[in-house]
Amino acid sequence: MKYLITGGAGYLGHHLCEKLSGHELVVIDKLIYNVKRRWEDNTVFIEDDIKNIKEYEKHFDGVDAVFHLAGPRIQDINSDKEIEDGLEDLKVLHGLCLKNKVRKFVFPSSCSVYGFRTGDMNEHDSVELISHYAELKYKSELFLYNLYSANPVSPIVARQATLFGVSDVVRNDLMINEFVKCVMNKEKFEIYGKNTWRPNLYVSDCADILLQLLDKDFEGIINVGCDELNLTKQDIVDEISKTLNINISEYVSYANNEDTRSYSADFTHLENTIDFEFITLTEGIQRLYEYNRKI
Repeated sequence: MKYLITGGAGYLGHHLCEKLSGHELVVIDKLIYNVKRRWEDNTVFIEDDIKNIKEYEKHFDGVDAVFHLAGPRIQDINSDKEIEDGLEDLKVLHGLCLKNKVRKFVFPSSCSVYGFRTGDMNEHDSVELISHYAELKYKSELFLYNLYSANPVSPIVARQATLFGVSDVVRNDLMINEFVKCVMNKEKFEIYGKNTWRPNLYVSDCADILLQLLDKDFEGIINVGCDELNLTKQDIVDEISKTLNINISEYVSYANNEDTRSYSADFTHLENTIDFEFITLTEGIQRLYEYNRKI
């Protein structure tokens, strides 16, 4: 099988490429984290921005599936212009897939499209677009979904929980990763909205699930995560304290302002689609501890 992965050298992309070892890969990544790796002989690595994807159309020949992981982080998208740019990148990439008869298009969306809600949100619930990031994700979903019935490129739209955990490219801007790193470095950190909710998911589990959905020939929109990792920020702080056997109150303080986002997700659709054993929060914290202890 042959796969093309945008953002394949990033946080999630690293795990995805590892799990696709032995297959023919085309990876395009502009290396914003400046972490380079040694690629296998059957991998073509292109160091460039996704905006220039048309220059590499020859590499779409024979591609079975595209994983579109490249895109701005939530803190990097702050304007309507950036939403327009992200949508244009998606449209160009999807157009190349259509032209070159790519069968599957895998797009990691986000549960952040649910905004500030109570109760577990499922794929049929309405969205609440609080951030530019959520707006870009949802408009991308609409583009892929509206095209689906009219073209042969079948979409997998994965509304992912907030990722955490160890990768060759560790993102310490992600909530659980940041909390654990601060505690291990004996740095103080502030939490706002301690009782607000987020679904969470270990990063390598996310890669495995995307591949299982592809193998199942899944089509459509699906929440990706598990019920056990629907947690408040305070739940996470308490588990870090318990797992690492520390008095976390020495490091954490609580801001008066509230979080503008709070949501948990219903993962029944995923549970009915694949059989999967998730890495628990405790296991994830332990892995982060071991990683941070060695650096």
